[in-house]
Amino acid sequence: MNTTEAQQAVAYDQALTLITDHDIVVETAVALIDVLVRQHGPDETNRVLQTSISRSVEKIFA
Repeated sequence: MNTTEAQQAVAYDQALTLITDHDIVVETAVALIDVLVRQHGPDETNRVLQTSISRSVEKIFA
């Protein structure tokens, strides 16, 4: 295996890890939102999520 092939293999492994991690994060978020909706209703859940997302965006661009 030459250097380019080795770099491609590493990049492929990293991409698979990111995809797997992303899937786990998305599945967890969906499950948490489902629980919030069941406990607090869709309107309250929507309000809380919008507030949380707005705060996170503000922190990112602060």
